[in-house]
Amino acid sequence: MRQVDDGDAPFPVDPFDGRIGQDPDDLREPQRQGGAPAFGLEAVLRDSQRRPASLAKPPPELGREIRRGPIDRPVGARHREDLVDRTQQHDAGFVANELVDHPRQRLPRGTDGLGPDDPDRTTSELREVELPLAEGVDRIRLGTGHRHGRSLADLAGRARIGGRTRTGLRVARLRSNRYRAPRMEWQIVFTLALVVAALAAMVRELAAPDLVMMATLICFGAAGILSPAQTFAGFANPVVAAVGALFIVSAALRETGALEMTLGRALGRFAGTRTSILRMAVPVAGLSAFLNNAPIVAMMTPTVIDWSKRHRIAASQFLIPLSYASILGSVTTIIGTSTILTVVGMVNAAGLEPWGFFEPAPVGGLIACAGLLYLLFIAPRHLPVHMEAPEELDDRTREYTSAMRVTDGSPLDGMTVEEANLRALPGLFLVEIDRGAHLITPVGPDQVLSSGDILVFAGVISTIIDLQRIRGLEPAAPEELLSSLPGGRNRPMVEAVVSASSPLIGQTVKQSNFRSVYDAVVIAVHRNAERVHGKIGDIALRPGDTLLMQCAPEFMRLHRNSRDFYLASELPGARTPAFERARVALGILAAMVLAVSLGGIHISIAAFVTVAALIGTRCISPAQARSSVDWSVLITIGCGLGIANAMDQSGAARFVAQGLVASVGAFGPLATLVVIYLLCLLMAETLHHNAAVAIMFPIALAAAGQLGVDYQPFVMTVAMASACAFAFPISYQTHLIVYGAGGYRFRDFLRVGIPLDAVCMVVALVMIPRIWPL
Repeated sequence: MRQVDDGDAPFPVDPFDGRIGQDPDDLREPQRQGGAPAFGLEAVLRDSQRRPASLAKPPPELGREIRRGPIDRPVGARHREDLVDRTQQHDAGFVANELVDHPRQRLPRGTDGLGPDDPDRTTSELREVELPLAEGVDRIRLGTGHRHGRSLADLAGRARIGGRTRTGLRVARLRSNRYRAPRMEWQIVFTLALVVAALAAMVRELAAPDLVMMATLICFGAAGILSPAQTFAGFANPVVAAVGALFIVSAALRETGALEMTLGRALGRFAGTRTSILRMAVPVAGLSAFLNNAPIVAMMTPTVIDWSKRHRIAASQFLIPLSYASILGSVTTIIGTSTILTVVGMVNAAGLEPWGFFEPAPVGGLIACAGLLYLLFIAPRHLPVHMEAPEELDDRTREYTSAMRVTDGSPLDGMTVEEANLRALPGLFLVEIDRGAHLITPVGPDQVLSSGDILVFAGVISTIIDLQRIRGLEPAAPEELLSSLPGGRNRPMVEAVVSASSPLIGQTVKQSNFRSVYDAVVIAVHRNAERVHGKIGDIALRPGDTLLMQCAPEFMRLHRNSRDFYLASELPGARTPAFERARVALGILAAMVLAVSLGGIHISIAAFVTVAALIGTRCISPAQARSSVDWSVLITIGCGLGIANAMDQSGAARFVAQGLVASVGAFGPLATLVVIYLLCLLMAETLHHNAAVAIMFPIALAAAGQLGVDYQPFVMTVAMASACAFAFPISYQTHLIVYGAGGYRFRDFLRVGIPLDAVCMVVALVMIPRIWPL
């Protein structure tokens, strides 16, 4: 095997040694030598007027070097004509372009600053050499490094075989050669043992997945498998930044109530289980394509539960479909789920052709359609019915009195009480309507609401809090009081008990100057064993009265131990959405999606520009933005990228891939694809979806190289199998969110999820080889 010494780092140029002819012995597979590539490619050109020759290409030193320089990116699938078209007749010979790919850490010195100091780069070098070929010579060879042999195979392309080039030559044969499996060196043994130990730790839940993966990555760095720069390079990947920014985007839509306004309205009235699932699943899947699915499910879960309570149906019939629909929609774009984004990051890190915004859509869209049909027609038969006893008013219930105003331009204006669903809220009673000089009591279901009406409710605290989130209602405290509270919409809801020594005793809320003294507005009042009548501001306070207040952010710190109150505690999830900014937030999101989908801006930059716009328009505060980021997900992704790099650098991925190909490769690439899908699905169900990607991505990539086929179907299989995991509640954040809220048992997920796993697998394995041929 011929090698060229460039500096003191020799690299292979031509992995072929032998002659091409009709004799099968001439097609022998070359022997692997130290530093030889794992994959070789040969394009045999035949002149249509001559017989194929058997003279090997002369070494480069016999020719004259024309140009030499680094190429910043490897040639990808969209440049498959370059291999032949760049070979031109030139006097007595050809001008042959050689694309020489250097493995990482083996870059020749002095190549435009790229060398051992840049171990994270895999650079291709284009050499144009004028070769004075003897008469009858009609063959060129291209040797590649171990990482991009598959790219060159795709570059040559099936479509070019048998086709003519510009010079009148035609490609007669494209042949790949695979070498024997490498020796089990200590790096491979160490890497595989560490990965197995990490998998075992996650299965036994010895620690959270992000901590296990961080510890694994640090071990690779300490053992020298990765350099310090390589160890933490995953955290510098733009995908990690994009995921963090998308968490903030989702939080902004939650804080403005845009998700409730869009999805809550879609539920409407109950019209049967299947129809209601359809109304919920379609918009959830659509939004999940452009937002991280976990925040969507977290926001929609209480909305679905409240809607179910109002219609006296089991929320358990809708929460599993909610989680599943969000996952099905998220696999249609690269930003819907962190799983796909992790794959995108690894594609970029491997130097492969970057994915477009809708790259997964051809197969992801079909999976989503098949999955939604399953949720509509098959899943309802297996969904459990866990009815929760509604919380009603009785002698033992703490009853609050609250007053809410119908705002100007409210969607409730002109509706009857029944049409507005204000009689169906469990544990809530509409006592009276104060309409200026008229007091309407009792309130009938046909009573029409008008802007400015003050509705006086008596109810349990959970439903009183729900009133704050109904679009078109606001607390009946004067608007100037609410707007003057510090913190804007970022005001917590606090429950406090008036103490026996409080200066508030005997005074009404209005007389006590409650707003100016405590930076708080009373929303509701509870008095033990007695219903409180009248407007909130006119209620005279007594010891033991419990006040529900909307407060400034500093209230808890200032008054937790105050003598004015026995107890003060913040109620989680009780902040009032800023509905007036919902359309602004949706418009900013639409602009981000448009910019990314048109290819004009990278997703990470677009996401941060979107975050800046949302903060600038006060759709979300800086404090809320910081607290909305799920750092465990970012750590998992960053560590996953490093672990994938370690499996590649150590040779473990190639070793496992060769074993996989040796086991099932005889049955064809499709059999290997099936095995990879099953392994990814098993890891995603039992461990963590991002961990499955980290381990299986380099193996799938190496398997494609071993088989000499396009890498794209293997990478897409890893993405779909790792994202579409439905059978185990521990496999996905969205499953865990609805697991407890719906009162599910483990077997409920198995009964509904295993068939959906099978549906997605069949669609993926049938369509992926058709869309990206093997």
